[in-house]
Amino acid sequence: MWFLLKQCIVILIFSHEDFRLWFLSIINNMLLGRIRLQTPFFLQSVQSHITP
Repeated sequence: MWFLLKQCIVILIFSHEDFRLWFLSIINNMLLGRIRLQTPFFLQSVQSHITP
């Protein structure tokens, strides 16, 4: 399951350049242990990237 998730993330990174910074910010927050607190922020980020 985690392997498939990583594959999807890699595909997103290569297909959308904007996702690179978004992905790095997620990794930063995961390392800081704050991913759960900032989930709404990340959902807004995804929506802003998907909808022009």
